[in-house]
Amino acid sequence: MLLFLAERLSDIPVVNAFTYTTTRALLGFLTAFILSLLIGQPVIKQLYLRGYKDYPRAYGQDNVGSKKYTPTMGGVLIAITAMIASLLWADLSDARVWIVIASVVLHGGIGYFDDTAKKNAKNADKGMSRIGKLIPQAGFGVFLGLCACFNWFDIFPMVDGDHFGKAIILPFFKAPFMIVPGIVMVILATGWSIGISNAVNYTDGLDGMLSVPAFFCFLVLAVYSFVMGNATNADYLLYPFLSGANELSVICSIFMGCCLGFLWFNSFPAEVFMGDFGSLLLGGVLMTIAFLMHQEVILVISGGIFMFQFFSSAIQDYYFIKFKGERGFRGGPFHQGLKTSYKMAEAKIVVRYWIVSAILAAMCLVVMKLR
Repeated sequence: MLLFLAERLSDIPVVNAFTYTTTRALLGFLTAFILSLLIGQPVIKQLYLRGYKDYPRAYGQDNVGSKKYTPTMGGVLIAITAMIASLLWADLSDARVWIVIASVVLHGGIGYFDDTAKKNAKNADKGMSRIGKLIPQAGFGVFLGLCACFNWFDIFPMVDGDHFGKAIILPFFKAPFMIVPGIVMVILATGWSIGISNAVNYTDGLDGMLSVPAFFCFLVLAVYSFVMGNATNADYLLYPFLSGANELSVICSIFMGCCLGFLWFNSFPAEVFMGDFGSLLLGGVLMTIAFLMHQEVILVISGGIFMFQFFSSAIQDYYFIKFKGERGFRGGPFHQGLKTSYKMAEAKIVVRYWIVSAILAAMCLVVMKLR
């Protein structure tokens, strides 16, 4: 919205600065963060008054009663601030922006119905059914796959004679690793959509644990999108040039501000929990942005915490408990075992997860240069 005005007043030197991607990314970050601080308490109060209170599961002998009735579904704060900041600072003529907004609406909607079901049942295990979550997630993955195969909205151009939409890119390779058939890309996109959004969801378990790893992932994707959306930078670093992809760096910066703004209220001891609304939303947005640049492997590396959390739970639930009748880990997701069996302080677990996330993000930025 403000970009539209700035472009028409670009003859004014100061106003012209607002047309730059870097300026809008910084202002989007600040807008999201400051707005979170301003509306955070009123939003939290309304969530509590409307009955969105946490009903935690009892993990072993761990006493989680102290967290009971803490307001939940705090992801609505992320959604509000992200949407307002995006409408203000993003280029609304870019199809990628609207695809990300569609992801926010879809995954936030899934989380809303899940959190509402838990609220009505007053039971953390009585949310939406798994199939009820998987169907819309899979549908969005099919949509992304078709966008890639048929270059809908002109966001997957031809690069060096190859159709970038069907490319699989790996770190350390200067060219697309392989070009896959369209049906394969649709299948991969479907699995990607389901896997990442749920992996991020599994990480939301302790106060402040998800916000910082998500922040680092958005930071990495912001750098990659800025490079791939700039012809000079892309050529220098041997990446495909995607016209308009740098607009995703504005979106990433906005969500970085949202994550820090939410952390202000979610840090230990939390005043509000993210709920499935927030965790599924963040997972969906990260998944979508990475797919639009085909930097899925980079997200898997920078989001290694998400992968570890997801697979530790999957192995626990489907292999050890279901097939062997025993527990492979002390708890699933893994952080619960650290807290309940090893009696590690919650703040220590969270900070160590943050440190690992920072290291993984640094690795991804180093990989960019090593190509």
